[in-house]
Amino acid sequence: MTAEAAAGAPAGHGVAAGSKAGRKAFGGIAPKGHRIRMMEPGEAEALLSLRRAGHADADARLSRPAETASPSLCDFVEYLVTREIFVCEEKKSGAIAAYAAASALFELYLVEEIVVGPDHAGSGADAALIRAVTRRARWFHHRAVAVLAWLDSPSESAFYDENAFMKVSRKHLSPNLQAELETRAGRFGATGQPGLRLRWL
Repeated sequence: MTAEAAAGAPAGHGVAAGSKAGRKAFGGIAPKGHRIRMMEPGEAEALLSLRRAGHADADARLSRPAETASPSLCDFVEYLVTREIFVCEEKKSGAIAAYAAASALFELYLVEEIVVGPDHAGSGADAALIRAVTRRARWFHHRAVAVLAWLDSPSESAFYDENAFMKVSRKHLSPNLQAELETRAGRFGATGQPGLRLRWL
């Protein structure tokens, strides 16, 4: 199995990525001219390319710390197959505008990153992905959606305020949860330490 094929494995529990149900599961929440679905096989390289461009753009625009190095395709595939990947794409062209990576963490559904392509910044794709992730979390009865966010970035903080996420002090977290968050936050060599925000369901 190639790296690209392997990257298509996690289509989301109970929602087949390529099925009609998979494409309709998040109906009505994408920006006009777009749709949200789960990742499909063969998209690893396209997502990695989007990630590199999106991170470079957002790090500069949102005044947040940059990663020390972009992940290799092999490392990125390992990341993809252990998360659920939500994709926002253009309906006509099929071009990927943005994606979100999330996974269950204890009683939380953790969004580790939302990446928006530079050409789609300000399109509402990021907020639509939050709505999709929240819908998915409710299906499987998670207590809250959690995000790792740069609290020192006014723009990023404002975005999560608008989407009903509250700041949570790390001193209120269990040692196990703190350790897991630190591991995930530093996975690809990011500098600095993102804060945790929660949206209770």
